[in-house]
Amino acid sequence: MGCNVPPDPPPSTFEIIPTAGWSQPMADFRSARLRMISEDPDRAAEWATYQRANAHADSAIAAGGEPDDPRWIHTDAYDAAYQIRLGIYKALFNDELGPGGWDNINAAHYAYIARALDAHRGEGKRFLITYGAGHKGWFLRQLRNREDITLMEVGAFLDLLELP
Repeated sequence: MGCNVPPDPPPSTFEIIPTAGWSQPMADFRSARLRMISEDPDRAAEWATYQRANAHADSAIAAGGEPDDPRWIHTDAYDAAYQIRLGIYKALFNDELGPGGWDNINAAHYAYIARALDAHRGEGKRFLITYGAGHKGWFLRQLRNREDITLMEVGAFLDLLELP
């Protein structure tokens, strides 16, 4: 009597490398701090400036295309539109939000990305970095400074997909 043992699966052709520098305590701290800022009468002008920047960014994003269209999201114009919000957020709140400040969290994320790229330097591998669209511009500015990688445009890959 034989035993049906499935064969070993083939080796993986890709590796998932965690690169997030975010944690729940950071999210909780940031949410509480932003709530406190939004309710502080002495900071009403700052909060109003931030809210106007959000509305302006939303309008600029909507003017450029559908907010969830990957072809629009992967443009420098989208990054510029998103930066309207993030530039004010960074200027007003980055230091106060500690590790959850915009530049601070992007630096933490990017340190993990750079470490992963460095670990595979010279191997000729492809990397797909996935984060929220708002992070893309920040990361691209860093990645464009690296001489050991070639950035590829997303459009060629989107052409292979059947998008509605």
